[in-house]
Amino acid sequence: MPSAFPSPSISACERYRPYRRGRRRRLGTALACLARRAGRRVTLWSRDPAIATAIARDRANPVYLPGIALDAGIEATADPEGLAACDALLLVCPAQAVRDVARHLAGAAPVVICAKGIEASTGLLMPEVLNDVLPGRPIAMLSGPSFAEEAVQGLPTAVSIATMDPALGRTLAASLAAGAFRPYWTHDVLGVALGGAVKNVLAIAAGIVEGRGLGHNAAAALVTRGFAEMARLGQALGAELETLKPRLASETYKFFAEADVHDGELLDLVVADGSRPAPLPEKARPWTEPGNYPVQVRIEVLDSYDELVWRLWYKNVRRLIVDFPTQEPLFYSAGEGFGDWGYHELSDAGSGFLRHEVLFATGAILLFEFKELDVSFSARQTATS
Repeated sequence: MPSAFPSPSISACERYRPYRRGRRRRLGTALACLARRAGRRVTLWSRDPAIATAIARDRANPVYLPGIALDAGIEATADPEGLAACDALLLVCPAQAVRDVARHLAGAAPVVICAKGIEASTGLLMPEVLNDVLPGRPIAMLSGPSFAEEAVQGLPTAVSIATMDPALGRTLAASLAAGAFRPYWTHDVLGVALGGAVKNVLAIAAGIVEGRGLGHNAAAALVTRGFAEMARLGQALGAELETLKPRLASETYKFFAEADVHDGELLDLVVADGSRPAPLPEKARPWTEPGNYPVQVRIEVLDSYDELVWRLWYKNVRRLIVDFPTQEPLFYSAGEGFGDWGYHELSDAGSGFLRHEVLFATGAILLFEFKELDVSFSARQTATS
């Protein structure tokens, strides 16, 4: 999928301090390598002129990513003015330095925050810090978990790119995707920012468990209960399912809160007039229903255990997006299913509408914006039942 940027150039902005080393400094150079492999023109900005000079001269970052050859197409500079012509900026620095570094980012290009944490002096998450420093600037958040060394070595790596702007999110994801490096867009900026910060606490605790030899049971308990605590914290800060509960019928809430459909199968999708979106030519993607609601859409989902079939009937649909950016089609011939259901989320779309976003294992996306949703389920009927 080609980039939608008019002149696809990306800058990885890094703040280097020779006396402080860490994985965050490696990530900037790694993302520069990945963006270049994806065919982007890349400028790597370092606040340390010596490192910028070394990269330009030796085609390597000797301090933070030694042993990895940098493509000749990666330019290096210590002057932030060199970023003015870029179409997107990847801000890679320690969380406590985001405010200071962001002040150097002139222009209007989107800024992708690649720092995880909470600003100690204000309690703000990274997107909130950037909004404070650069009000009105388009922003996104990139987070793993991932290791820079493995990503740049070409090992399979998946990251999230969170932004409330779907077009920007998909463009960034497509512009950075290369080989086994797969970015996935989500609109859940709060979840990605909070998860990236809080998971570091769990990582430290996991290191303590291993260091003290407390065993695999303790590690499993830590991860399981840790994620439960993360979910409760997210809800307290605005996680949307509990907030939306008063607007949902009991079966609808049960589907989103309890149904195990991860790795399940989307069996069918039908719009109100009985038509069913068929495989589309590349130039037609994404396919979008015009939105002259009330459009109605019905889907059927088989759960992960092949036991229950959930039927969702969306009413007063103002927006329906079918996007399958990979070469793997979302829709197959009749009777063969639509592909594995990976992740889904319900959120408030404003003006009385709800949004249901579904991400498939193939990277395909369904997105519904609607006012009403009827949900029912029944046992799967098999040939012998």
